Amino acid sequence: MECRHLDGNPANNKIENLKWGTRSENVRDAMKHKTSKIPHNKGSDHGMAKLNEWKVRIIKRLLEDGCLTQKEVSEIFEVNEPAISKIQTHRTWKHIKQENGKIECLKKS
Repeated sequence: MECRHLDGNPANNKIENLKWGTRSENVRDAMKHKTSKIPHNKGSDHGMAKLNEWKVRIIKRLLEDGCLTQKEVSEIFEVNEPAISKIQTHRTWKHIKQENGKIECLKKS
């Protein structure tokens, strides 16, 4: 058993803010209060995120419509190609659903 801080503030040691719980409950509390040091947060809430949900929607659309290559997209959004590949293959940012619609590609002549 561990001591849980119900408001997410470990400095608040008032008895009404404390409760015994399991490690699992304590981790869920930390994630709920966004005080977790474990990187389970999704999307732009993740501390290492370089993209946000809006940019990922654009990236998915550009790749789906074949307007740009992964390399071109990675250069535009200033992330590496593997990051773009993981978005395209749904290994990351899975919670972002693709919206319907097409982008009109303006190809270089």
